Amino acid sequence: MPNLSKQQDILAPDSFSLPPASFHPLELERVLRSFDSLIDKMSHDLNGPLATISGLVQLAQMSDDVEEVRMHLSRIHQVSSKLSGLLGELVELSSLHGSESNPRMIDVAESIEDAVAALSEWPEAKTTQLIVEATPCRVLLDGARLRSIVQHLVSNALLHHDSTKSEKWVKVIVEKEDDFLSIQVNDNGKGMSKAFLARAFDLFAKENPHSKGSGLGLFLANKAIYTMGGSMEIDSVPGQGTSISLRFPVQGYS
Repeated sequence: MPNLSKQQDILAPDSFSLPPASFHPLELERVLRSFDSLIDKMSHDLNGPLATISGLVQLAQMSDDVEEVRMHLSRIHQVSSKLSGLLGELVELSSLHGSESNPRMIDVAESIEDAVAALSEWPEAKTTQLIVEATPCRVLLDGARLRSIVQHLVSNALLHHDSTKSEKWVKVIVEKEDDFLSIQVNDNGKGMSKAFLARAFDLFAKENPHSKGSGLGLFLANKAIYTMGGSMEIDSVPGQGTSISLRFPVQGYS
């Protein structure tokens, strides 16, 4: 997919540990700003759903209508699921910080298919075709992180589908290339602008502040890819879709 692209160099993504005293004051200021941003964002994103749940509980307690109570309970379930997903991403962010990859022999096709299948119950997946084309192979790689990366990228594609298109699809293509594993996640969604691509890997990056998702997906995927010694490249055309290319060095393959 031509035109807009961003190549992510194999550099450590932003982290939130305080740098040693020998760091330049500007670097310390940057890290502290990132940490403040994290705290502010989390306070907003956690307080909002909690306040909604509290309000819905009060409404349910005041109602004698069984159907109305069920409606409130259903809404509580939806909000709590969103909150659970956000907390899960925070736990993942914490676990990735300072930790090393744990490579094991895995069946790549099976791992990718499992990761995509886990998203098949999403409402967005009901109207979007999920396709996996994987060359059978076994490699020495961190399977848990690979599944997490694929899920972040596919879920992003689902959340940012183009509702104006009659046929919506997300395709994951896996190939073995010499000593590298190549994975592509392609979609025909909304695409990303050149301006957004410049900050696509930033913490809480969103092209539309009102869009679904936490803005953590690409940040977490990029951080996990770094720990595995891999690289990620994004090509996107607004209105046409996005292609994300991953490459991982692998050993012990069969």
